[in-house]
Amino acid sequence: MLLRRRGVGLRTNFMFFGLDAISVILAFAAISSFSYAFLIFKHKGISYGVAPFLFLSATISIWSLAMVILRSAGDSESALAAAHWAHASLAAVPVFLLFFALIYPSNTYKLSLRATSYILLPFYLALFLIFNPNILITGVTITPGSETSLTYNIYALVAYVAYVWALFVGAFAVLVKRYLHADSDLRSQLLYIGIGSLAPILFALFSSLYLPFFGEFRWNWIGPVSFSIAAGVLAYGIFKRHTFDVRTFGKEMLVLFLLLVAFIRIVFSNSPISLVFNILAFTALTVVGYWFMQTVMHDLDSRTELKKAERKLRRTRSQLREHTQEATE
Repeated sequence: MLLRRRGVGLRTNFMFFGLDAISVILAFAAISSFSYAFLIFKHKGISYGVAPFLFLSATISIWSLAMVILRSAGDSESALAAAHWAHASLAAVPVFLLFFALIYPSNTYKLSLRATSYILLPFYLALFLIFNPNILITGVTITPGSETSLTYNIYALVAYVAYVWALFVGAFAVLVKRYLHADSDLRSQLLYIGIGSLAPILFALFSSLYLPFFGEFRWNWIGPVSFSIAAGVLAYGIFKRHTFDVRTFGKEMLVLFLLLVAFIRIVFSNSPISLVFNILAFTALTVVGYWFMQTVMHDLDSRTELKKAERKLRRTRSQLREHTQEATE
């Protein structure tokens, strides 16, 4: 049994580098998600605790770019390949979110081989359904001026939707369980992560799973954009437990975004003069951005040392009061 529907046009007249407004938003979501992973890696390094988030952010970037290709593809072969990668990315996102919920903030991997298998085997089965021709996605319809629509095998689609929902429910169930047994600091962090990411994730699942199930493809681009917002919430949640200024995070993201935009301008230069100008602008922005980020990090290091000194001073004062009380007694 096949599910067939055709998307209604949702194209805009605004164009930027040959992309309409929605594709530009998707590209920005890809850049943002990559930036989250880059900054977390830069400040925290890589460990079992943050590795799931790094993979999660990279997956959202791949999903966003796949949606750009799907919306702009001129032939069914390219559109079908992009659709496969978009569905594979959506299948991978709850896997990494579940690993994040189970492991973070520990730096050691404590899951048993059996528990790991219970998570990964359904994911591998989902990838088999996605990339095997004519199992999940059986066709693509490209209509000029409207959204690209897909044809599904209804039985495989039901299994795919159930798999994605089950893993997301499992991830949030783990967060709730850990919240109930966590200390006060970790509890506030988990509460922020859970509540802050729940709304965009539900919104993304509605647009990426529920609406396409009924043949509505005009809003499927909202999925990766909403997940990019959820990744931003998770990124800040990771820093929330440690000495970190969100303004520093925002400044570094701005610099990185400007550098990526400048690089894109180089790629899409349409004349030798514009190419030279864009290269010079990218070089200048790189130098200024490096100096700016170094200044920001120096300021952050100074404030961190000041806070450490304040905590040490408070401990010394507390110990001094204890000794004074003992002496008077």
